[in-house]
Amino acid sequence: MNPVSVDLKDILVADGVGVFAATTGWGIYLDQEPTSQESTQTAITIYNVGGDPDDTLNGIEVSDFVSQIRVRGTETGYASAYAKMEEIVSSLNQLKDHITGSTRYAVIYRSSTIRFLKRDDANLPIWVCDFAGLRTTE
Repeated sequence: MNPVSVDLKDILVADGVGVFAATTGWGIYLDQEPTSQESTQTAITIYNVGGDPDDTLNGIEVSDFVSQIRVRGTETGYASAYAKMEEIVSSLNQLKDHITGSTRYAVIYRSSTIRFLKRDDANLPIWVCDFAGLRTTE
């Protein structure tokens, strides 16, 4: 199985939420947010943050996960960054029986509220939301 962040990125790209590693518009990044000088100021970053150890049930690998998604907006883009996070929630929350590559996601759900984290050193707003779920090998 891929890291969860890779699969969530693929789902969001397929839904038109952003483009992987884009240098303009909404770029989607994995486990490391680019600095505002490295790329566009707007960024969606997906972090693998936890879950229980994988288990095997009747020969099928079963894994639960927790991922955090961060959305960074432009300096004046506080509301538009929040709206982008709402779009991400709409794309992922309660997604059931979804296959990405060789992985079946039984369910993906929002496990926290959308919350404002901070403004970074460049005064760009950052929103976060956590997602959890259960996945198995196909």
